[in-house]
Amino acid sequence: MKKQDTVYSKEEDGKFFLKELQSNGNLEWIEIQTNNGNKNIKNMSKYENGYMGKIQYWTGKLNDEVFNTKKPELDEVMYLHEKLRHFLQKQWDLDNLDKEGF
Repeated sequence: MKKQDTVYSKEEDGKFFLKELQSNGNLEWIEIQTNNGNKNIKNMSKYENGYMGKIQYWTGKLNDEVFNTKKPELDEVMYLHEKLRHFLQKQWDLDNLDKEGF
């Protein structure tokens, strides 16, 4: 069965929030800030130490599906692989931010 990404959002007192999947598998509300229609994450310092927690989480989920399932579902493996690839790219970008002069 293929999992679908679900975005949860809300507005309270003029503030905007999105639910974000945490490395422990829980969803947590993250406040975002709008600027001329563009949404920017207000608390970027949350990931200043990197994405290794998320990389470890999704690696574990992928390993579980591939090695601990009698017949792994290809759709599920592809979904987990894409999640892992996303956070690997985010970590790569973070690690190379200073080198590229951004």
